[in-house]
Amino acid sequence: MQLSPRYGADPLLTMDGAPGDIAAPAIRQRKRLAATVAAFTDEQWAQPSRCEGWSNRDVIVHLDSTNSFWAFAISAGVQGAPTQFLATFDPVASPAQLVTGAGERSIHEVLTSFVASTDALVELWESLDDGGWSSTAEARPGHVSVSTVTHHALWDSWVHERDILLPLGIAAAERRTRSSPAFVTPLRSVQPWRPTMAPAGADNWASTPRTRASRPSSTLPTLSMLVT
Repeated sequence: MQLSPRYGADPLLTMDGAPGDIAAPAIRQRKRLAATVAAFTDEQWAQPSRCEGWSNRDVIVHLDSTNSFWAFAISAGVQGAPTQFLATFDPVASPAQLVTGAGERSIHEVLTSFVASTDALVELWESLDDGGWSSTAEARPGHVSVSTVTHHALWDSWVHERDILLPLGIAAAERRTRSSPAFVTPLRSVQPWRPTMAPAGADNWASTPRTRASRPSSTLPTLSMLVT
């Protein structure tokens, strides 16, 4: 499976609203997840997650790698040199290869690395001004604003947080905010939306048209959802 990102000055999608509004929920979710897994027992780390074939440890290895990529992509974008790495990224095979490549790192090593990459990403988000949030950076759809990149990063981590916690019978803290599934894949061209990703209470989500796609020509809904 290959992505078809669009690079350049004509982004595949844009999001209305103040670009920096995503900072608070994104930072809150990252800090919460790091604190949660830091308290895990060895048995909880080894528990199978909702991601087929992955333990909770494997999911955190994956999120550690995505933390590093988001930080690198955002930094490059803010500096005026947005990356183009995802043109050869396979959203099915590449993450699995990265997890396998982590080898037999101990839980302590996995946690230490994850906390460090989380802190670095949070510090970067906290440093951004309005210009930084509006800068062009890379995400799955291609070149989009740093704000849109961060929406993607938040959704991905939010879903994986529940992939870890729900099989353990742990309820993640929730707070209503606005976001959209549109940035999870480049306009449904990668894979269909999976109903199993929807959180409890999804039937009560309120939809308003605030996320816009430039190709195909359409307006995608921004969902009022429980993310942090």
